[in-house]
Amino acid sequence: MEKRNKEIKIVTAPQTLEEEKIVKCAEIVADAFEREGVTSYLFDFNKKNTREYYLRQTRNLVRLHLEGGDFFLMALKGEEVAGVAVINKNERLPFTKKIRSALVQVFSLIPMLTRVNLKRALSSRNAFRLSRELPPDYYTLFALAVHPHYQGQGIGKRLLSRVMEITEDNSHVSGMYLFTADEKNRLIYEGFGFEVVEEHQGGDIRVYHMFKGRN
Repeated sequence: MEKRNKEIKIVTAPQTLEEEKIVKCAEIVADAFEREGVTSYLFDFNKKNTREYYLRQTRNLVRLHLEGGDFFLMALKGEEVAGVAVINKNERLPFTKKIRSALVQVFSLIPMLTRVNLKRALSSRNAFRLSRELPPDYYTLFALAVHPHYQGQGIGKRLLSRVMEITEDNSHVSGMYLFTADEKNRLIYEGFGFEVVEEHQGGDIRVYHMFKGRN
């Protein structure tokens, strides 16, 4: 049974989040993604410097989400970051920001391209595509991660509860979308009312596309 940590506070990070916390948030997200089904399947973390490159890419993505005004939640114990959740608003960016975002992502990905398992990437590429349209104006849960030292304390569920509160509070959105290749995570999301709208097998990986509409 999880023991709830009452010292943890869930806060929304400012767009001007200090670099120290950006680095910490990126480390938590990168560590979680490295062990998650999709990332561990596509990238070879046994190769030298793979984790370093992946962490650099994740830091850049964290900065882009902050600068773009997406919802960026932190679980804090004092000033220490215990967990992170990032909600992509899927808003249209101004042209200059769109170009900058694309360039940052491309240059961040270049070092990782040599770490991709090409056979797995090709066999699974269609598993990440939805064949149906979701209701318009939905949010996407880009990341939800808890530091290993704080797992088992209900922090992930508190972050997810806050994610759903944000969705409910914004009447212009239809709901929340996410995908996962982790069976345990799928069950957790189903416990919060998410439904599998599609599931696709690609190579040796099964990807669950999930959606929860606003109540």
